[in-house]
Amino acid sequence: NCIFLDLKESFSLECPVDTCHTELNNSIIIYNGNSYNAVYLPFGGNIYLYKNIIINELRNEFSTGIEARDYVNPTIQNNLILGFGGQNIGITQMADTSVISNNVSAYSDGIGFKIDNGLKTVFKNNISSSNNTGIKSSYGLPIHKNYNLFWNNENNIQGVAISDSEI
Repeated sequence: NCIFLDLKESFSLECPVDTCHTELNNSIIIYNGNSYNAVYLPFGGNIYLYKNIIINELRNEFSTGIEARDYVNPTIQNNLILGFGGQNIGITQMADTSVISNNVSAYSDGIGFKIDNGLKTVFKNNISSSNNTGIKSSYGLPIHKNYNLFWNNENNIQGVAISDSEI
């Protein structure tokens, strides 16, 4: 449980081996820095982000709330991410299953959720509201998604199909 106010650089969580277990839970991050990511997950083992509030005060155009790359099993659940210019949550190059569920992504001038490796991504029960684009997959890969709400976005989906259980 932490409160980070006036964060100017990325909060980076790294795990050098696949067997490590890293968590960021119940934290508040108020970001107004010049680097691209508020929370940066560059590589490693199992990462868990639960019940965090991550807010961008500057809304700089390339900023990202959570950027996850090259993780074996990232789990991003029950977070509130607001106001990042590039994307609120970006998932790329996952080696194994990633779970993104029960998150709220809002007020991004760019993309609410960007999923660039959807083959083993579980994306469910998320809310994307008031973003330029609700969810985007750059490569058109299938994403296992259900029960998501896309509301008041300029474009709800890009590069993925909406399922019958989504609004």
